[in-house]
Amino acid sequence: MIGSFLRPAYLRQTRAALERGASSLEELKQVEDRAELSGYIDLLVDINNSMIASCKAGIVVNTHVCRGNYHSTFFSSGSYDSVAKPLFGRENVNAYLLEYDYG
Repeated sequence: MIGSFLRPAYLRQTRAALERGASSLEELKQVEDRAELSGYIDLLVDINNSMIASCKAGIVVNTHVCRGNYHSTFFSSGSYDSVAKPLFGRENVNAYLLEYDYG
C-alpha cells in the first residue's frame, strides 16, 4: 500500500492513460525509466524493513506483491526480475505471496 502513495503522479497518470488507450506501453516504459524505479524499490524495501524491525519478537511478517486492483487499476505484469534482488535479497520477511500472469 505504501508504494501506491509514493508512486510519482506523472507515472500514475501515464498508467491511467494507457488503461484508457491514450498512451502506449513504450511511453509507459519511458516514464518508468524516468521515475528511476530502482531507487524507488530500494526506498520501499527500506521502509518495510524499518517497520518490520519495530515488530515484537515472534511476529510473522509476509509480503504480498500486488499486481494491481487499487481502485481497479493495473500495475504490472511479467517476471519479477526487476525487483528480485532487493525484494528477495534484502526484505526481512518470512514469506512472499506473489501473483502470476495467466497466459
